[in-house]
Amino acid sequence: MSKYGSFALQGGIVGGREIKDNLAFKQTSLYQELNLLMDIMSLRLNDIAGFQGWMSEEEKKQVQACSNPVLLLVYTLDETRLRQSLVTTQMQDLGFKIIGFSHFRENLVMHPGYVENSLKMYKSYAFCGPKTIPSPLVLTFPGFEPVEIRL
Repeated sequence: MSKYGSFALQGGIVGGREIKDNLAFKQTSLYQELNLLMDIMSLRLNDIAGFQGWMSEEEKKQVQACSNPVLLLVYTLDETRLRQSLVTTQMQDLGFKIIGFSHFRENLVMHPGYVENSLKMYKSYAFCGPKTIPSPLVLTFPGFEPVEIRL
């Protein structure tokens, strides 16, 4: 069974100043009975103006040069059942390229909501998407109907 929802990290700090914006993710969750097997949270990196300060200059250039920059946070309960590589491989097959995003990631893990919401169990991936991306963006996983990744 798949479910769709949203999740937000509220506010933050950039260079000693408070950010009032939220990091608003769209969420796709895959369940087997009551077990969350995989959770994918997505956002467009060009929609996070207040958090630009979390990016290095190189990361800002990558985002500006990219038509569809996307951040995914991916959780899997058991890598032997549903692997995170199923997500990254399908994204690459759809024309997305993985980009370096370590400076932003370092700031993300320092957000109080990161620990409060157990996001340390998620792995983050930044992608540069092609000019035109499928709408909806559909991924497939063994044992599940195709699911949409909402951006």
